[in-house]
Amino acid sequence: MGLLLPFLVSKRVFSYVKEQVWKQIWGWCLRRHPIRRASWSKKKYFMCFRGQDWVFFGIKLAEKGTKQVRLKQIHLTPIKRHIKVKGKASPDNPELKDYWEKRRVITYIDIYGYILYVYIAVLLRRC
Repeated sequence: MGLLLPFLVSKRVFSYVKEQVWKQIWGWCLRRHPIRRASWSKKKYFMCFRGQDWVFFGIKLAEKGTKQVRLKQIHLTPIKRHIKVKGKASPDNPELKDYWEKRRVITYIDIYGYILYVYIAVLLRRC
């Protein structure tokens, strides 16, 4: 299955890591306050953020007071596949200049998103 649908395996691993991190944090919360109720620990250490409950957060001291910081949700990390280089293509080969330009544009799409892609596409049409 890993060879046919690797994105499913990656998603499963991210979900597993999320679950393990949550178990460790929740266990820490209960050990830290053994006398308090579990509902109190949930209110103190977890919040609802963008429709997702049980997001671990903390208070960070900033220059202008305090600021809430949240634990990054690893299962929300987008899974991006790389594009393999064709054959023995080298960036030093002047005959493959168009090939490498095309790859750079695709890389910009992945890194900066759709808006920059449209901007680059417009620029390339002008040239």
